[in-house]
Amino acid sequence: MASYEDQGNNADSLDTYPSLLIAAGDYVRGSGDVVWLKKNYGGLKGWGTKMLARDPTGSGLLLDVSNGNAGIWDHREFPNHTCNWWDNIGFGHQDAYSNALAYHALLIMAEMARCADMLEDAQLYAPRAEKLRSVYFDTFYDPATGVLAGWRSADGKLHDYYFTFVNGVAITYGLVPK
Repeated sequence: MASYEDQGNNADSLDTYPSLLIAAGDYVRGSGDVVWLKKNYGGLKGWGTKMLARDPTGSGLLLDVSNGNAGIWDHREFPNHTCNWWDNIGFGHQDAYSNALAYHALLIMAEMARCADMLEDAQLYAPRAEKLRSVYFDTFYDPATGVLAGWRSADGKLHDYYFTFVNGVAITYGLVPK
């Protein structure tokens, strides 16, 4: 896989665009400011496009540029990298937290697209959310521990350290079956 800088995303953590879209959606929901939404919809759609570009395989899951394999966090290959902008734990490849946020952001984008009368866009975002939801639990659930792992690295290994924030956000957003 190319280095982080080669991806052209050297400032973008995997959770950046989902977080921004959720914040925008919260503003629109809370304020009812459709004028603001319509004025800024092009920029929001741009963030959505950049977020969806992080699913290069079409699997439904966003992928980080690092492989997340054990032992890569010596900062030679990925000197300033982490999947989550607020943390320095070396999540990589398929990140459960960022993908939970992405699922919620896709639902919000579908809602904002409908509100902005961009119905074709809503028909893009809602199915992408469903695709992500359909693969999320099976990708991250660790039957050995009974909880969701933090990430699945490119070598297929689950990295499960009982991250309460990962499990909490996945449950909150409806990604964990009853």
